Amino acid sequence: MKKTDTKTRILVMIAVVAVIAILKLTGFMPSTSGVRIGFSGSSLPHRASGSYHKIMGKFDYTLTPSSGSAAIDCSVKTESGSLNVKILDYKSKEVIFEKEITGNESFKVDTDVKVKVVLETKEHSGSFSFEY
Repeated sequence: MKKTDTKTRILVMIAVVAVIAILKLTGFMPSTSGVRIGFSGSSLPHRASGSYHKIMGKFDYTLTPSSGSAAIDCSVKTESGSLNVKILDYKSKEVIFEKEITGNESFKVDTDVKVKVVLETKEHSGSFSFEY
């Protein structure tokens, strides 16, 4: 292997790590510290959603209000287990909403600020959707 090939690979790896770190810090990439089994979902600036066989752990999503929006439409469907939902003001870290959900629920959270949605569970099967 040439010396320049090794240097190029190292530079590419550093760039990839830097991009991932920037995406996590700006909220464009969800933070996870858990396991997702059979997960299908998306994380966009105004929406986070997922459908799964089972999730375990803690998952964070950052949502920015869309133009003129003053509430987050929330929906959680439960096949088994429970899901703790916490919505925090992104800047102040104050809790805007928190609830342990064990069934199927749809609700609105009145706010117009950038938020962090934190989902925590030991074992939850079902789906979620949070949309500004």
